[in-house]
Amino acid sequence: MHLRFTRAALIAACGLFAVLLAVPAAASAHQVNAAESSAACALVDGTPTVTFTVKFESFADANKPVSGTIMLDGTVVKTYADATALTWAGSDFTLVFTEATTAGSHVLRGDFTWPGKTAENNGSVKKKVECPAPPTTIGITVDKAAVEATAVAGTTVNFTIAVTNTGSTSFVQYTLSDPSCTTVTRTGANAGDTGFDPGDVWTYACTMATQAGQTSADNTATATGTNAEGKSATASDSASIPLTQPATTPGGTTPAGTTPAGTTPSPGGGVLPESVVSGRAHLRGPSGCIDTAFRARVTGRSIASVTFYVDGKLLKRISGERATYAIKVKPRGYGFGRHRVVARVRFVAASGTAPRTLRLTFRRCAQDEGAPRFTG
Repeated sequence: MHLRFTRAALIAACGLFAVLLAVPAAASAHQVNAAESSAACALVDGTPTVTFTVKFESFADANKPVSGTIMLDGTVVKTYADATALTWAGSDFTLVFTEATTAGSHVLRGDFTWPGKTAENNGSVKKKVECPAPPTTIGITVDKAAVEATAVAGTTVNFTIAVTNTGSTSFVQYTLSDPSCTTVTRTGANAGDTGFDPGDVWTYACTMATQAGQTSADNTATATGTNAEGKSATASDSASIPLTQPATTPGGTTPAGTTPAGTTPSPGGGVLPESVVSGRAHLRGPSGCIDTAFRARVTGRSIASVTFYVDGKLLKRISGERATYAIKVKPRGYGFGRHRVVARVRFVAASGTAPRTLRLTFRRCAQDEGAPRFTG
């Protein structure tokens, strides 16, 4: 009798032990594995970007789809529900979510629910991450253009100058040098601004005196900017205006108040052949945070060709005179951060207009989660 009791007790104990072993296994079914989930931050094209990886384990088809939210510093930045609810083939799944942010400490949190979820099924994960600061950059560009296509030697000619802060820091010291100009005047809507900040464009009007006998008015502008760290950047650009000599009478003088037949007065007081039209070009397109495809367009007159670049890479070259020169830019094909569209414009030879470089800046500020990666 004693032996039978001992065996019965042993069997009961073994059964209880088996039940206890089964409890953790049941509790670990269809859950978020917080320990295996992770968060990281790195610079992507100079912009701090967090990557949040969430591990889902042991999900049956009956436990899908999964709904939930992802929060960054307490603000919901992504919602999975209805048509965007998560589903996948197999039992395990890895969700990867990325978001552009700022330098410093950040907290990422994911909260999820699914059919059949109970209090024992973990559906949350929280991670803290440190984002590095973007590197400080300094940059400057100068674009100089002639106003007149041609002029008469001995008259005054005109140029325009555009200086752009292309870096990520403001200039605390800035100089513009144009020795050939008799006067340089700041122009434009922001002519009164004193802070030369990233992305700012300062424009100027320049007048230059010419002398009889000159065959061209050649002019170069040089700009230098220095930031608070003492880093400096310098850039130059040149433009040229062909000059013709004053018309004379049989006695060797130019009649006062007259112009040679077949010509018209130039803006500087000289004459322009009627057949010559000076070149002009303008680049238009959106700026700021852009997520959808857009067109960058160049319009103007006397244009021979336009070559488009994005971040220094040749995208398209368009030749021949037309009303509009355009390319399609797809921001999703580029990383987070600022990108630059450059249009190099060349004008027909008869215009006498020097080539111009036009610039447009756009920014890709955020990205949806990456493509799902399956681990089971």
